Order: sequence, then C-alpha cells, then structure tokens
Amino acid sequence: MSHTVTQEVEAYAARCGYDFHDEWENLPISGLFFRSRAHVMFRDVLDARGETPPFISARVQARGRLRQQVTVVVLPLRRPVPNMILQGKQQSIFSKLGIAMNESQKLALEGDFNSYFTLYCPNGYERDALYVFTPDVMAKMIDAYGVTDIEFVDDRLLLYAPLDA
Repeated sequence: MSHTVTQEVEAYAARCGYDFHDEWENLPISGLFFRSRAHVMFRDVLDARGETPPFISARVQARGRLRQQVTVVVLPLRRPVPNMILQGKQQSIFSKLGIAMNESQKLALEGDFNSYFTLYCPNGYERDALYVFTPDVMAKMIDAYGVTDIEFVDDRLLLYAPLDA
C-alpha cells in the first residue's frame, strides 16, 4: 500500500510527540511569503512549539497568478533581530513569486557567501547583520541542503525550500 506524504508526516509527528494538522488556516506566521494570507494554504503542519528546540514545519501553497509550493520551517529566536532576507542565487522562492527586494538594502558579506545568497538588511542595521552573519553561520547556511531563501522576521527565522527538497 502506498503512503501519502500526509500519512508519512502524521506518522512522524506521532512518533516524535508533535502536534499534527493536515490543514491549518491562519497559521501565526508573518513574512514575505505570507503577505496575503487569503492566498496561502498550510498543509501537513508539524507543530512542535512546545518542544526543545521549538519549531513549526509545513507544506505551503501560495495560490493566485503563480502557484508555488514550498516547505517552510519556522524557528523562534531568543530575541528580535532586524528583518533581514537571504535570497538564494538559485531557485529562489521569492524570485519565482516576483517578490521584489529593495536594492538599496543589499549588503555584501565576505568570502564566497555572496555567490550563494544575497543579503538584504534595513539601512542602519548593517553592523547588526555582520554580528549575526559570522563566518561560521555563513558556512552552515551554505551547507543547508535545499534551503533557497531565509528570512528573519522579528523573533523568528523562516527557512524556505522547494517542496521536493
């Protein structure tokens, strides 16, 4: 018997003690992908906010002119940070959806990191971005298989990956 993705995710949630929702409307997430909540559907949601480390993971589909399905993982941060975006150079979800970035907020980082991601940071927060993006952190982000875009929103980190990653 063939198992569906939903059955596999539900079984995984049960094994790990996570809450599972096959669909969840109005998931408490904000970010570029979720600007118009009316056009976003959350499926196969793992809710581990009560766990250590806490997280939410979901398959998300944006409806409208261009349908885009992605996997999103939401991790809480210890404190709010400036809203920053790392846009992947290959297979960017934001590019596919036509989400424009403010070019005046582009910040170049050291090493070969710029060949993998473009960092967008609010003006005046460049020093904060350099504090967050240490060489070790940049190396880990390059190694994160399948992640195409990363967004820091207030006290959360959102990792975006194509559905098949």
